Amino acid sequence: MALLSFALPGCVSGDFGGDSVHQTLHEQLSVSPSPHVRVANVSGFIRILPWGRSVVDVAARKHASSLEALQRTSVVITHDGSPASDVEIDTHYAHNGFFFWGESGASVDYTIHVPRGTNLDLANVSGDVSVSGIAGDVQIRNVSGDVEALHLGGNLQVHTVSGTIDASLLRMNAQRDADLEAVSGAIHLAVPPKSSADVTAESISGGFSTDFNVPMQQRTVGVHAQGPIGGGAGTIQLRTISGSITLSKL
Repeated sequence: MALLSFALPGCVSGDFGGDSVHQTLHEQLSVSPSPHVRVANVSGFIRILPWGRSVVDVAARKHASSLEALQRTSVVITHDGSPASDVEIDTHYAHNGFFFWGESGASVDYTIHVPRGTNLDLANVSGDVSVSGIAGDVQIRNVSGDVEALHLGGNLQVHTVSGTIDASLLRMNAQRDADLEAVSGAIHLAVPPKSSADVTAESISGGFSTDFNVPMQQRTVGVHAQGPIGGGAGTIQLRTISGSITLSKL
């Protein structure tokens, strides 16, 4: 099936001083109860919230220091029909000649409501990412910014370069995997007390603490912990180069 694509309309307002020129955009899409939603942003936050409707509700706020910067920046939604099972939400920059994307000067903040059973794939370059209450699988890639992924019911994968990761899972058993990795930033994961998983945690510069009985080795450089909790059915991998790691009971 061919994908359908459109750019969101909106109204421009502001006093044209500093970063106060902004444009608010809003769109709703009818989707299946468990769609796959992908969001790709460059600058600005991504916030994902669940609700009980089979609708993806996209609220986007573009903000920049000039009207030209706003006009070079667009929000494009691509989907595979109605109701949609696959939705992509992207920040696009118009390029006139050869220049880096940051020269556009525009950021986009997203607040998106999705069905609770949505599977998410989120990517951001500069800005925080927040997800809560989603039952589907969640994958997050971030370059600079904190990641919050709380009260999730599916598999979780988070990779960030610079920023903390704060996550909690409502279930951790044979059908669940958690893979959290940071280059520079602390990692905190909370799971239920009766979780079952094989745990691996490594930090080059930082400590490891846990409410579970996971054997830990203090190395010449960094710390390494590995062992099962419960029956060791699922998988938990926690890795950071610079930052502490905490595995706690929810």
